[in-house]
Amino acid sequence: MDDQTTEPEAEEPAPAAKPKAKQGGKKTPNVVWKLTDEVNAVRALKEAFGPMMEEDPELAACMVEGETGFIEAVQAIIVSRNESLALAEMADKLSDTYAERKKRFEARAKALRETLATALEAAKETSVPTGAGTVSLSDAPVIAIIENEVLVPSRFWVTPPQPEKRIDKNSLNAEIKLGPIPGCRESEPRKIATIKTK
Repeated sequence: MDDQTTEPEAEEPAPAAKPKAKQGGKKTPNVVWKLTDEVNAVRALKEAFGPMMEEDPELAACMVEGETGFIEAVQAIIVSRNESLALAEMADKLSDTYAERKKRFEARAKALRETLATALEAAKETSVPTGAGTVSLSDAPVIAIIENEVLVPSRFWVTPPQPEKRIDKNSLNAEIKLGPIPGCRESEPRKIATIKTK
């Protein structure tokens, strides 16, 4: 018997896979992949029926809508964009809300600290240890009390690029100890509460 050699059957090439995002990179949204696929489908459609579609724009629009998912993919991008804008607006509103809430909490904490100072001074106590922390009385630093901003010298004003023209109170407080400043006066001697929680 003659030996018969059987040739191996040729394997069909595997379909090309979509490129994967690089390790550590941002993942491409599914709506973007879908749109990319549909753009390729529209290109293929126009290459096959180009002359016919150019002659009849209405037919071209019907073919794009009926033979591809391009319209739906574009719509999905629009919806996703609108959702992103809505979330951005909501985040902006929350930021303003929390900024105002932060100011209220800080103002309340300041008022409570002043209440402690008043209470210790009235009770003639200089230090009170508690389970939550120790409150002590100390002399408040001298600061400048602004009575008339118009009279405050220009060297104490902060100019743009700051959001708006304002007085540099740190410089003002440092110099008021050295002598009078137009438009300002020294604060009266007072006590402040120092709170240590550790």
